[in-house]
Amino acid sequence: MELPPKPQSICKTAWEGVFAVPAMVYHEHVKPNREKNQNQAGDYEYTISLATWLECAHSGCLWCRFLEKHFLEDLRALQKSSKRRIDTAHVRVEWVRWGREPCRPLWDKALVVVNDLRRTFPMFTFEGDPAAQWIKRRTLIPDVGAPHALAKAKTRIEDCVLYHKDCHTIAPSTTGPTPLPTRLLDCSNPDHLHLIETDGSERGSYSALSYVWGPEAPEHRLYRTTKGNLSARLAKIDGTILPQTIRDAIHVTRMLGIRYLWVDGLCIIQDSDGDIHHELARMRDVYRYAYVTIDAGGAQNVAEGFLQDRILSPKPAALLPFICPCGDRADQSGSHTQIGKVYWVDSSNGRDYRVEYSTGVRAHVSHTATRAWCLQEKLLSTRSLVFTTETLQLRCHTLTQNIGGAKHDNHGDVPRLPDITFRHERQVVVGSNEWEGIRRRWWDIVEDYTSRSLTNKSDKLIAISALAEMFAPSLGPGYLAGLWRNTVLFDLLWQRSNPSSTCWTRLGYSAPSWSWASVDGPTKHRTRSSVSSEVSAEVLEVTMPLQDKNLSFGPITGGSLILSAALFRCKRTRADTAAISQVEVEVDPVQLGNAYGTVLATRSGIHSVPARIDYLILTCPHLDYCGDEGLDEMWFIPLTSISIFFADSFPREPGLCIEGLVVTRAEPNTSPGSHREVYRRVAYCYSASYKCVAMFSDMVMHYRHSSPVEVV
Repeated sequence: MELPPKPQSICKTAWEGVFAVPAMVYHEHVKPNREKNQNQAGDYEYTISLATWLECAHSGCLWCRFLEKHFLEDLRALQKSSKRRIDTAHVRVEWVRWGREPCRPLWDKALVVVNDLRRTFPMFTFEGDPAAQWIKRRTLIPDVGAPHALAKAKTRIEDCVLYHKDCHTIAPSTTGPTPLPTRLLDCSNPDHLHLIETDGSERGSYSALSYVWGPEAPEHRLYRTTKGNLSARLAKIDGTILPQTIRDAIHVTRMLGIRYLWVDGLCIIQDSDGDIHHELARMRDVYRYAYVTIDAGGAQNVAEGFLQDRILSPKPAALLPFICPCGDRADQSGSHTQIGKVYWVDSSNGRDYRVEYSTGVRAHVSHTATRAWCLQEKLLSTRSLVFTTETLQLRCHTLTQNIGGAKHDNHGDVPRLPDITFRHERQVVVGSNEWEGIRRRWWDIVEDYTSRSLTNKSDKLIAISALAEMFAPSLGPGYLAGLWRNTVLFDLLWQRSNPSSTCWTRLGYSAPSWSWASVDGPTKHRTRSSVSSEVSAEVLEVTMPLQDKNLSFGPITGGSLILSAALFRCKRTRADTAAISQVEVEVDPVQLGNAYGTVLATRSGIHSVPARIDYLILTCPHLDYCGDEGLDEMWFIPLTSISIFFADSFPREPGLCIEGLVVTRAEPNTSPGSHREVYRRVAYCYSASYKCVAMFSDMVMHYRHSSPVEVV
């Protein structure tokens, strides 16, 4: 094969070696190394003196400049650390294929090794460049609302419907028409928009909108459906009163060939509590049955719209030539060979590879990713067409992909729901690995959810209720304001996360104090115990009156947890008041001391016990509520314990890690109809000290409170 003329910007060594590899592989002049990874297709190596390399770089060779930028500094550091002079560089370039197609290789990246320094450079090019038929990756699509972008999106959606086996298994909309919601916007004629109402038995296809309402101008509130304008909207809706985000969603729906669109502000009667509750109870099905969810992540509010052209940052990669193989394999002359342009991106440099927009490889910014309501809309959707602040993506149960072929990095993606939450034809065995994975996924969702913003704090439970409904067959029965009855003693061990954040406030009543839904801020559930750990308490009774009996996973009007548990008086010994990040409390030494003789007498065979037990230090990583900073009266309720060994003791001492809650008296401090004192949660706490905690489980059993402990 005859190479095309060498451009002045590339030295002869690079042109006839490094850049010739793809064309020569195609024409079978370079054989794949079969002993290496099957994706690897061809390589080239050469040795060059540093003086010649730098001279060539300063003379304008793009390849030598590329090597200088990415390797020279590290080579000099290596020379300094090893105290050995480095005069030459051994360069090896391995071209790596995207797939395993033998006749038409698509190139994915290059591995460049200079002496012992290795870098991987993913490659991408523009649509329409001669190199595009040989390089798989593309730049991001910035004009997300353009016909060509939406046409590509439509094709990718159809591919999902036809070919994605995982989506076929769990997504109803891949197998045919699905049940239609109560109301939909008919978008078939943009000059005659109107609502339709269904009778509950009709089936068809529709799109759903996930968006951020945000602050609204007074005129934009006119778009909401009310009892007063419902009849008129069944006849016609004036499209000019609709905010830009909804108008954009109508345009996308039509471009995808879909007739109906579901928008909460239009399809739910906003001044009817009855209709709101009825539709909230169906929210799971609205997004699950939608053919596609339009995720308006590029809009900060309903008035902004999301189809504006995105502005991409400057290219963070080296632009290098690419010798395109001849289209006709029989033509060995090279007379028709074209030279394309390909970007090489340094994947070892986070600033170049993950952060910059134009590489198309990072998890892109989306305003819907910061909103609590939008989490369940994303996770329940069969597939979502996501208009991020940077490009256009399709997310389904199989994968997330950038429309147009730009590489997508899954880093930062919201993980999908476990498949079994969509298919309840079989029961999950409680305590099995599968069940543990489902439970862990629930708490991951809670952690994500509580880090998001919520305009109406009273929506804390209802905005995640559809997800709770999905998990209930596996983790239920018994949903307790974000916790589960089967594992409530372990679920109580949530704690505040992000200690550097501003102090939390308690919400106007949304949940009992022992639920994460009672506080405004991010939480996490990272306990040391597992459901197989020993429990130190027993649930006697749970009261959880619903605000609406039709919303089994929705708002509540109260909540009480009655435990058979030990209750130890505590006192504060230290507090970091600046960040309210840690509080230590000390169990009443008189109480522990009185128990010592009894416990010692019952523990035969103990060879090493502390000489006396006069304290137990409990660590509370973060208070639930900054208003509790100056509390004087506190009690400790141990809930679980797990055996551990302490590496910092010699000889190694056995002990327990005890986890539980610090509580204080609630107001009012007695339960109606009884003389039982009532407490509220202050913080999660734990203790792990071999000095006395090894005997603590026996003390707990000895000191089970004679009267049950009620926490509200």
